[in-house]
Amino acid sequence: MQQDSGKEGRRTQRIVALLTYLVSAICLWMVLRHSHWQQFRADVRDIGWRWVILAVVADIAVYVCHGWRWTMLLTPIERIPVLRSIQSVYVGLFANEVLPFKPGEIIRCYLQSRWRTIPFSVTLSSALIERFFDGAFLAIALVVAIQRTPDIPLEIRVGSWLLGGFLALGAVLLGIAVFHRERATEALSGQGWRRHLRVLIHDLHLIGHSRYLYYALGLTIPYLALQVVPVYAAMRAYQFDDVSWSDAAVLTICLRLSAAIPQAPGNVGTFNYITTQLLVKVSHYGQDVASRFSILLWLVVTVPLLIAGLIALMFTGTHIRDLHLEARSGMPAESRK
Repeated sequence: MQQDSGKEGRRTQRIVALLTYLVSAICLWMVLRHSHWQQFRADVRDIGWRWVILAVVADIAVYVCHGWRWTMLLTPIERIPVLRSIQSVYVGLFANEVLPFKPGEIIRCYLQSRWRTIPFSVTLSSALIERFFDGAFLAIALVVAIQRTPDIPLEIRVGSWLLGGFLALGAVLLGIAVFHRERATEALSGQGWRRHLRVLIHDLHLIGHSRYLYYALGLTIPYLALQVVPVYAAMRAYQFDDVSWSDAAVLTICLRLSAAIPQAPGNVGTFNYITTQLLVKVSHYGQDVASRFSILLWLVVTVPLLIAGLIALMFTGTHIRDLHLEARSGMPAESRK
């Protein structure tokens, strides 16, 4: 019976992977078919390399800030060196760029628990809090962007409402964990999904009932704001001289929100499609120019993470696929009474 369920699970994963690759390939084809790629060489020749350097430095700084915020979140459980958190974050980013289904979150949480005495379930819960913080600020920013940018496509508007619903559920869960843990755990007695939810509430309570939660919340603002800089700098490097910070912010918000959808490694295809559509429909650039820029932007925000992530991985002395298998084997939450 277990063998059959395992085969069925692997078959489902293959089907989902095939569909995500297919969607990414279609998106990439829709971007490339309108482009005059003989012009791309001239684009590279005329690019503003000082802006490119700024984009790369800012892109790296984003995840240094991420590691600092993660250390803050976990401080109530154990004091962790910021460099360790940064290394874990970069290994996770590298995994997201080279492996399907974005296993980077699980891998970075597993690494953190393997290096320290923190239970795996606690590091996973801390990552969930991070996603809630990010989603809350992104949702607010998206609402402001929609009000100020009437040309934002309908699918993005619908996505903002869906995001708001998920955030409301997350806020309820976090509130229960922080203020009503004992009552919630009593109501969730039993095994199966109740036990996993009970463990999650316990872990959220450990992290959330601390002033460091508010420090981490404050660090979310520079963490997200820094992500606009590489996009703006890349647009200036590509001779979009009339670009505004608002244009870059809208594009950054939409790319961040789209990253939650299952995609091919590196978000290739969907990243380019969203970038092109927003530049055409919101910023009113030509389809050809927007398509070529989407490739440049993808390279600027992806290649530095691949290099930094590979270096971080080398210092672990482990292959990324081995880490992935180890992390998946440690996924079941620790049982607690």
